[in-house]
Amino acid sequence: MKAALGAYFDAMNAGDTAKLKSMFSDDAMIEDPFGTPLRTSNAFFDRLATVKLNFKILAVTAPAMPTAAAAVNLTTPHGTLTVIELFTFKPEGNISSLKAYWGSDDRKQ
Repeated sequence: MKAALGAYFDAMNAGDTAKLKSMFSDDAMIEDPFGTPLRTSNAFFDRLATVKLNFKILAVTAPAMPTAAAAVNLTTPHGTLTVIELFTFKPEGNISSLKAYWGSDDRKQ
């Protein structure tokens, strides 16, 4: 799962929406940030296609299937923030859910 997270963040940094969509199950849901309405992975990545993002992985933990988490610094056109991302995987290895934990007060200019 750690390798899958590395591939996910590489694809995010490259803006490779086709690769990102292929990493998620058809019924995957994304909650970013946590507490906002759920979105399908396709809708989420279509919305991000025009935004330049840069993720720097700070730490990854994958204690056991089906979960893994990553702490990352995310740089956007609006600043940098630290995000905790929690992933759930299906047995075949696709991501079935993603929850990102961050708030507007986490942003640094």
